[in-house]
Amino acid sequence: MRRLLLVSLLLTIAMATSLAKAHEAVPYQEHIMVGPYPVEVWVSDWPIAAERSVDFTFNPAGGIQDKTGTISFIQPDGDLYFEAPLPRHPRNRAVWGIDLIALPASGPWTIQLTIDGPDGAGSGAFGPMNLTEQPGPPPVVSWIAGVLPPLLFLGWLLVSSLRRFHAASRRLAWSWP
Repeated sequence: MRRLLLVSLLLTIAMATSLAKAHEAVPYQEHIMVGPYPVEVWVSDWPIAAERSVDFTFNPAGGIQDKTGTISFIQPDGDLYFEAPLPRHPRNRAVWGIDLIALPASGPWTIQLTIDGPDGAGSGAFGPMNLTEQPGPPPVVSWIAGVLPPLLFLGWLLVSSLRRFHAASRRLAWSWP
């Protein structure tokens, strides 16, 4: 009876999780001016959520061959989070981009771009982008949900093996004349 109940519970949980709708990425595109250069900014998922990975690509008019650039991420409190030269995007080498970055906090973030090319240097900003709260449960709840079942299983194995060992040693003691 217990096994039947356990199997039905596990099947119910499996069916419920398979019916859950996955997050669908909605790409976003915007055109900004960075000095004399029009730049197409593409974000892989919009609106952006804190702690959720997104891709950013930056495509200046005329391509990136004769240009260099830097990118800075400005946090909601105004502090600099990240600054680096603009790299080529790993999956689209014809544009600049950042692959799978997860910004840590919700609030209004700004991306500052600086481009130096044949028409001179210029700077511009994309944003502020309002990042929503981190999706899902808080990290502590996720860790507990992930770590507790294996710990309970190990505890059950330990207790059951100790019971068997203890029961076997009692049988041997009773078998002596």
